[in-house]
Amino acid sequence: MKAADLYVLSSRFEGSPNAIVEAMSVNTPVIAYDCPHGPKEILKNGTVAPLVEYLNVDALAKAMMLVLKENKPVDYSQDVARFNSANSAQEYRRLLLE
Repeated sequence: MKAADLYVLSSRFEGSPNAIVEAMSVNTPVIAYDCPHGPKEILKNGTVAPLVEYLNVDALAKAMMLVLKENKPVDYSQDVARFNSANSAQEYRRLLLE
């Protein structure tokens, strides 16, 4: 993923799209459909990376072209920190104990 120019999640449904977090962890630009569950939470309603209207193929293509054309470096380190193993384990523990 680190060698990729762009990671695009075009899923119709996701539970927890770990691949978005994996791409972000190596600072590969990300675009995702606003499909049910997952991308919206990870990308913080599109403030972290483009979140495209669900199933809008034209908007997805335009977003892809824009990101590729801009070719700006991204730094998602702050945004993926909440997904590290220590934070994840702590969150699972909290959920189990509630």
